[in-house]
Amino acid sequence: MDSCFRQDKIIWQEMAKEGQFYIDRDKFYSLDTTRILTGNNLSYLLGILNSKFFLFAFKNYYAGGHLGAKGVRFKSEFMKNFPIPPITDANQPIVAEIENKVDEILDAKHTDPGADTSSLEDEIDKLVYELYNLTEDEIAIVEGNE
Repeated sequence: MDSCFRQDKIIWQEMAKEGQFYIDRDKFYSLDTTRILTGNNLSYLLGILNSKFFLFAFKNYYAGGHLGAKGVRFKSEFMKNFPIPPITDANQPIVAEIENKVDEILDAKHTDPGADTSSLEDEIDKLVYELYNLTEDEIAIVEGNE
């Protein structure tokens, strides 16, 4: 168990108002109300997990119910069921762009925690929509513009 904390990992609160997933590269230990994910391609995963599409789809189809109007439970068992597109030769350019933009955000936030990265976040959302082959109508639903 200790070895999980000694590697790069994504950390999140199980019960939250919205998705706030972070990459920990400093080998911190976390409390029992947080969850962790280790493995490869963490920047790619972080881009998906913090996207508008993930929050919309997870809350509506994978979370096992909302926490009222104010939250969602990002339970590990529910998270395992969410489909993450495997990295293939065909989608590698999109994956690389997501990873690059996530790393830009992480660098900006490391330098200035209050940095406005919303334009990069919007670009990642568009890449995630492309990755999941969403139509314009589906994107409008996710964005609340239906």
